[in-house]
Amino acid sequence: MKFLPVLFFLIFYGSLKSQKFIDEPYYFVGVDEMHVYKQSNDTLYNFTTFSVNNNPKLDFKRNHYKIWENQDLGKEFFALKVERLDTIPLTTNPYPEERFNIWIYKKTPKKITFLKQISQLKKTEMQNYKLDTLHKNDKYGQTYYSLTYMNELLKLKRVKTKKDVDIINNELNNPEYLEFAEDYQKNNKMSDMYASGLMATLINKATIKVGYSPIGASVLMNIINSKMYDEDKKRKIIAEYYEKINPE
Repeated sequence: MKFLPVLFFLIFYGSLKSQKFIDEPYYFVGVDEMHVYKQSNDTLYNFTTFSVNNNPKLDFKRNHYKIWENQDLGKEFFALKVERLDTIPLTTNPYPEERFNIWIYKKTPKKITFLKQISQLKKTEMQNYKLDTLHKNDKYGQTYYSLTYMNELLKLKRVKTKKDVDIINNELNNPEYLEFAEDYQKNNKMSDMYASGLMATLINKATIKVGYSPIGASVLMNIINSKMYDEDKKRKIIAEYYEKINPE
């Protein structure tokens, strides 16, 4: 009967492997804050944060999920099957039966791009969903960067002056960003109703393309363009912001 512990280990290891999503935090740089995913065993946490320094005081937990399966769809595409564990407040049905979701994403060494979401499924619907019917060639969605890559991005030039803003805006005028916006809105209409994710995604792409760090770029571009502050006040806000997200 000595084979039983080995068999148990193989089953347990296979289960863990199918639930593995990320092995380090992944960040989406939003227009005013960052969202970060962290995995602990089979639980996936989604935080709002303003820091890349893993400062718990700047982290706010948004929601968390149980990972049921991370299914390989081939060519860097995956289907993450999750159950939302948070209850819905101020409702007569705080823990609905339709609390399961499928997230289609593409993963490359430094990035995860969420492409589609099939939401409000029952458990059996999630388990039996025909994933081979999904279009997997999309490349437009919200991109999360690994912590390793975020530390690389922190070393790029920082947005501090009107000249920096003009360089980024000039890049955003290229036709490729209009094409990206049109395809993104087509695929993310329901999950990004106010287009904040689209705006952040465009600025992130443009800043990296021209050699600037996207971390804090959206916020500070608005500050620099603002008529509410004089130049001294703007410089103070910029310095304080960068000190908060990651001191030099």
